[in-house]
This record gives sequence, C-alpha cells and structure tokens, in this order.
Amino acid sequence: TIRSTLNSVINQTYKNVEHIVVDGGSIDNTIEICNNYPHISKIISEKDKGVYDAFNKGLSMSTGEIIGFLNSDDIFDNNDTLRIIVDEFNKDIDAVFGNLKYYNKKGKVVRVWKANEYKKNSFQKGWMPPHPTFYCKKVIYDKYGNYDDSFKIAGDFELMLRLIEVYNIKTSFIN
Repeated sequence: TIRSTLNSVINQTYKNVEHIVVDGGSIDNTIEICNNYPHISKIISEKDKGVYDAFNKGLSMSTGEIIGFLNSDDIFDNNDTLRIIVDEFNKDIDAVFGNLKYYNKKGKVVRVWKANEYKKNSFQKGWMPPHPTFYCKKVIYDKYGNYDDSFKIAGDFELMLRLIEVYNIKTSFIN
C-alpha cells in the first residue's frame, strides 16, 4: 500500500511539503519503493520502539510549521486535501482535524468516522479526532511535548487529550 500513500502525497495540489518517511527497519521493499519518489525529503529506516517512537523521530527531523502523519496504508481523500488543511491554518488556530473514511480492499467505503467540532470535556465522553486527520503546528509540539512512546496503543489519544483538553490549544474542524 505504500505506493498508494506516496502517490496520494505527490498528487496534492499544495506542493510545499516536507515528506519524511520513517520506516521501522522493514525487510520488504519499502525503502526501494520510496527511493523512486524524489519528492520525499528524508528517509530513515531503523528499528524503533513502536509507532509513537517513529512519529517522534519524524517530528524531530521535521522543519515544517504544520505536522501531520500519514501511515503507509493511508491516503488523502482528494488532491486538494493539504491545500484545504493549510488554508484552515490562516485562521488563528493551532490544529485541525476532520472526518475519516475507511475503505475495504475493493475501494468501497465501509465506515466513516465523523469527528465534529471539539467541545470542552468531550474526551471524557469518549470523543477524539481521528488521528490521521490531525494536523498541528510544530510549535505546539515544541511547547507541550511529543508522543509518549511508553504507550503501545492510545498514544495518539493521550497526545490529543493533552493538547486539546488539558492545554486548550485552538482547534478547527474541517468537515
């Protein structure tokens, strides 16, 4: 699926992208495939302690102002997705998020995770934005910290809970 992910990035109409690939030392042809995509800014392939450690490695290498994570089996909804996200940051906000579609192997939508606007104390009721739709200013990570890589799962929940609910960063929902 890595080719679909890389094509999803390269086909974006917004081109000012620093695309960093963090691979956990896989033994498939991920790195060879990535080497065929000249738009990729940096590639690292080494053992890590899990997905949140990998996210933190990407964060530490990034020089961009806005950070988002696209896993190797994720794609953007359309070719204007990054432009829409970046345009939203023209408002006085720290992070954006949106809805997420799940597809089966035949390309059919099988589930839609509807995020909705954040309301205070929503995390206590089980709400959270879909992690792959969460884009945040790098200065927010610098100020409040990265992912807690002691989590095997739910590190994304903890990070967004900390940033949105505890530190009350300004967010915007893109439907």
